[in-house]
Amino acid sequence: MPEQIAPLYVTQWGTQGRPTILLHGSLTPDPALVWGGQQPLADQHRLLVADRRGYWRSPGPAADSRPAQSADVGALLGDGAHLVGFSYGAVVALLAAAAYADRIYSLTLVEPPAFHLAAGLPAADALCAAIHTLWTAAPTLTPPQFVLGFARLFDPAAVETSEEWSPQRLRSVQATMREPPPTTAPLDLAGLAATPFPKLVVTGGWHAAFEAVGDVLAARLPAQRLVIAGGGHGAHHRQEPFNAQLRALWQQAEAGRSTAGY
Repeated sequence: MPEQIAPLYVTQWGTQGRPTILLHGSLTPDPALVWGGQQPLADQHRLLVADRRGYWRSPGPAADSRPAQSADVGALLGDGAHLVGFSYGAVVALLAAAAYADRIYSLTLVEPPAFHLAAGLPAADALCAAIHTLWTAAPTLTPPQFVLGFARLFDPAAVETSEEWSPQRLRSVQATMREPPPTTAPLDLAGLAATPFPKLVVTGGWHAAFEAVGDVLAARLPAQRLVIAGGGHGAHHRQEPFNAQLRALWQQAEAGRSTAGY
């Protein structure tokens, strides 16, 4: 059931249990495309699938500052929720979890492009430089040019497609172009390491830079680590083992809070 929870547009799946906020990455927020594999979790959990500010149905322009991105998530947390972020949404989730730690029950990060955390690894350094170049050029690019440049970050042979651009697609790509690059996010890993809620980092086993970021986060948060071999960037699209691991994390979080009395 779609609704607006200031200031974001949210699609809700399920009516039971503590809410779980699902944050999409760059270019598209389409709930079915990004999170369709998690919809079966709505049998026992209330999933809030948000369009981040400026994307698709949420008002905007896009949030162009880190505090604004965190505040948008804070508005959804209510008195407490689980938080799951994919790609750029995982970076936003890290920011929000640090800002609103007392209302986070668990944190799951899928393929966060925080390549600055793996500085010194050639693959990560190359992506940081390429992302900086693309985002710096964004004001001079058309949305199709930006999308092509984005695709070439990971596939140099990518070519421009002849897709039709709906108004929703155009608006969502423009939102990505406006946001600050993910590799500049000031992530408070030390602060997050002091928080009691359980954490999970998931990668798809396809790119050295994403694996390195996942390993750094797992060590420093600390967090449980799941590699879904062959999962690619959308590792969570493989419902299993992802959904089973997510259910287990949520159960752990609820049990931990009950035992600790908070």
